[in-house]
Amino acid sequence: MGGGGRVWSGSPVHGRPVDSAIVSNLLPHQRRAVDAAVAAHPVIAPLGAAFAHAGHDLHLVGGPVRDALMGRPVNDLDFTTSARPE
Repeated sequence: MGGGGRVWSGSPVHGRPVDSAIVSNLLPHQRRAVDAAVAAHPVIAPLGAAFAHAGHDLHLVGGPVRDALMGRPVNDLDFTTSARPE
């Protein structure tokens, strides 16, 4: 997986780039599917880097992960973050 397939974490726990598929119990083909979905959306790496620079986590969640695992195209992106809305 190239650099575009990373989700960046700026949390005190990580503080470094982490694999986009950080769930440890994914099967290899499931991990490849999620990695491919992340790599297909180049906005994820700079967005993750911006959140990390501000000291926050950013995680891909929900429908895009489900769709990738089911072999369907990922048409939208859903994130959760440690950043507060202010």
